[in-house]
Amino acid sequence: MKTKNRAKGFTLVELLVVMAIIGILVAIAVPRMAKMSEEATKTTALANHRTLVGIIPMFQLAEGHFPTGLQELITEEYIDADFKTKTPTVEYEFNATAMTLTTKVGATQIDTDKFYNIGGGSGSSSGAPATT
Repeated sequence: MKTKNRAKGFTLVELLVVMAIIGILVAIAVPRMAKMSEEATKTTALANHRTLVGIIPMFQLAEGHFPTGLQELITEEYIDADFKTKTPTVEYEFNATAMTLTTKVGATQIDTDKFYNIGGGSGSSSGAPATT
């Protein structure tokens, strides 16, 4: 009886089929993972926005005036110095004139809150923010 001395292994067709399946799975998974990363950034930005909404009235109560911007909150150690660098694609802007806090991720505005000075004058009392 003759036996063929055939090398053990996979054929080229089998390897191509496996590579095609892996390619399809990667094509499905990568966009979903990118979207999850974007959603996580938005969720983090919104959580940080809510933190700032709580900190700004505390600053006003303690200091007697609203902050001139986020840098004053950092200088007075109400927030960490690396607060803005933790999420580089997120922009937090406190407008002291309009008394608004706006948060953007890229070009998309996530949230805006307006603060009211109920106490009058330079503000010894803090108004609750009103979400717009």
